[in-house]
Amino acid sequence: MNALRPALAALLLMSATACSKSSTKANPCDLLQVSEAQSIDASIASTQWLPAKKGEPNELCVYQDAKGDARLMMFVWRDKTIDPTSETRSGMKSGLDKVVEVRGVGDSAAAGFSAAEGQTLKLFAAQSKAGMVGFRVRDAVKEDDEKFARIKAAAGKSLERLK
Repeated sequence: MNALRPALAALLLMSATACSKSSTKANPCDLLQVSEAQSIDASIASTQWLPAKKGEPNELCVYQDAKGDARLMMFVWRDKTIDPTSETRSGMKSGLDKVVEVRGVGDSAAAGFSAAEGQTLKLFAAQSKAGMVGFRVRDAVKEDDEKFARIKAAAGKSLERLK
């Protein structure tokens, strides 16, 4: 009997590990580390994961400054059929807002610029075969800004990690 104890313990450990891995959902904040998000907003200090609410298709990762104020939000859809252009368009408030397709990020991507705020970026979404990520930024970012290029890069990196 004593000879079976190590084997039994190993079997129980493997079973518990397998169950815990299959029953937990991946944290979307793992798709973009704090240090990587700081290239978009240097004040980012921490993240907070908000799992999808009942009936909602997306999870949320909030990137916060040291005071806990939201600086950047990343939405993650694991549904592979969502279209970034239509999702971005539906998130914009005014018919005067501009939604443009963006090349070079994932399979398709779109950016929404607020007319009321001087054509600054409000939403960015990119899709791959694994799903879609979307960003809402707090800083004023124009389409030709360096920060816009950093947001595109962050979306690409997040999509690569999305499984």
